[in-house]
Amino acid sequence: MKNLFAITATCAGIMGLVGGAQADTVYTSRAAFDAATAGQTIIDFNGIAGANSYVAYNAGPLILSGVTFTGNGSMFVIGENWYGTAYPDGGYLNSDYAATNTIVATLPGATAVGFDFGGLLGAPVTFTVTLSDGFTWSATSNGSISPLAPLEFIGITSSTPLSSIKIDMPNAASYNAIDNFTLAAAVPEPASCALLLTGLGMLGATMRRRQTASA
Repeated sequence: MKNLFAITATCAGIMGLVGGAQADTVYTSRAAFDAATAGQTIIDFNGIAGANSYVAYNAGPLILSGVTFTGNGSMFVIGENWYGTAYPDGGYLNSDYAATNTIVATLPGATAVGFDFGGLLGAPVTFTVTLSDGFTWSATSNGSISPLAPLEFIGITSSTPLSSIKIDMPNAASYNAIDNFTLAAAVPEPASCALLLTGLGMLGATMRRRQTASA
């Protein structure tokens, strides 16, 4: 029983070290986010609304690639050219008309999530994201659906599985846009891997000492 307790405590210590080393990391570069993740699923919202049109989902749900999107009553997928701008990436997700516009994405299991975001007409917009692990981050974008000022990116990796992300957006005069919603698996950082190997070595040494003492 003492041996089992020692092994369990050591394993808990290893997981604590690894989890503490990784935590939640924010990326504002999609290239850096791509390098830190694997197994990506990208939802581009294309093929839902035709050009010069939109599809209203209101409170939802909108289910795409296993992700369930819900809103607080004003959620749309908008096709290119609806606002007279030839958005180069096709469709995008939008929510407006409330004092705070909220979209919640329920995830099928991921440790990383990211998306392109901005306004429709180019004025700065601030989005606040809250993950199911309690992490919260606010980011401001000057990007838009215009090719001249493309949407910007925010991505977050977590050391624990994520079940949802809540996205709060303003009732902006330039409206709001979300595109290329991405879920993936976070790739452990080299430092975390080194800590894990060190911890495994500690576990092996503990087991050998216990076996020697019992002999």
